[in-house]
Amino acid sequence: MARECCWSLIVTTLTIRSPGTGKTVVTVEAIQQLLARDPKSRILACAPSNSAADLLAERILQQGQAASAILRLNGPSRSIRVLPKKLSPCSRIKGDAFVIPSAPELCTFRVIVATCTSSANLYNMGVPGGHFTHIFIDEAGQALEPEAMIPIRTLAKVGTNVILSGDPKQLGPIVHSEAADSLGLGVSYLDRLIHRDVYHSETSMGKMYDISITLVYILSWFMVFPGNRRIVKLTHNFRNHPAILKYPNEMFYDGDLQAHADPTITQSLIKWDHLINPNFPIIFHAISGTLASTIDKFSIGWLIACLKQAKMTGNLIRHHSSTSWKSRR
Repeated sequence: MARECCWSLIVTTLTIRSPGTGKTVVTVEAIQQLLARDPKSRILACAPSNSAADLLAERILQQGQAASAILRLNGPSRSIRVLPKKLSPCSRIKGDAFVIPSAPELCTFRVIVATCTSSANLYNMGVPGGHFTHIFIDEAGQALEPEAMIPIRTLAKVGTNVILSGDPKQLGPIVHSEAADSLGLGVSYLDRLIHRDVYHSETSMGKMYDISITLVYILSWFMVFPGNRRIVKLTHNFRNHPAILKYPNEMFYDGDLQAHADPTITQSLIKWDHLINPNFPIIFHAISGTLASTIDKFSIGWLIACLKQAKMTGNLIRHHSSTSWKSRR
């Protein structure tokens, strides 16, 4: 069993994404291209949380996939009231609860989106291992390794492409048990694999590619080199002003990130009256106070912070309203 586990399954692609470099856009576009180019492809897309899985399903629908080809698989314990309305057509609801379709019906969908935990329902209902050609785990840097193992160990077989996508530099798995944390469960599966020699960028087996969102490359790797191990590192940041990006880029990302956000947005607050330095769009506020020990006992520092945030938000809204009005005139 151990020998089979080690050699019959290879995680083919690790997509490393820093903040603002595309997030789920890359995963969704790769899924879309796989579906368009290979009629036999069957995709399981997972994420650690329901909110992340909902976002994946919504983005896939926005790409033009028919709701009849997609199943948003929800655990029976989830409340139907929190499901986004757009996902109702591709969910299975009976009365006021989610239901799990039968195995034959589950096998008719080209895309199934679920949390890592609720993907166990596929195995429990009898979906065979190897049914899915590709298993995507989005936000894999936040998933506990046992959590990530649920779809991989139960549904991946020889020939299954497993793609982990996430950022190990951001919030990792939340582990409340000190014993579990000391045994390594505070490290995500994605983070652990990155540091193994087989995925190292300088070895003959691991390959590192620095790209922005050149999605056709990702698809080509899936189709042409299904047995290779590779790391796709997204380096173009489409969110932040260069001054905001500078510190995390140098501190956590080895200076690899490049600012490519729309300057009409990132430069929109330059010369704003409330900036300390009119050319530097960051304001630091020092808050002095005591830490509240209970929810009912609010600290003075917390209240001051809330008031300052409210005031600053109001100033921002008035500034953007004013500039928008001037641009329309």
